[in-house]
Amino acid sequence: MQIYADVTGREIKISSTPQASALGAAMFGALAAGRKFGVYDSIEEAVIHMASLEKKLISLSQKTQRSIISYLLNIENHMIILAWGITRRGRD
Repeated sequence: MQIYADVTGREIKISSTPQASALGAAMFGALAAGRKFGVYDSIEEAVIHMASLEKKLISLSQKTQRSIISYLLNIENHMIILAWGITRRGRD
């Protein structure tokens, strides 16, 4: 999920339940029942009372992303040079 936050540049909120779809259906069921049956009058009210977040993922800054990419490319270049050296030794 961190990759989604980084690519979109947006905060991603993760539900505390692994059954988020079922919870959403239950919220809309509570909304359909309405206050008349002792439930909720708005989806916002249902969310406040029924849902919770596990954590929030915040995207990395563009500068941090570039720094990480540069570091990884540098490692890749070193690995290519090392691999080329190993294969050259076998030919000598």
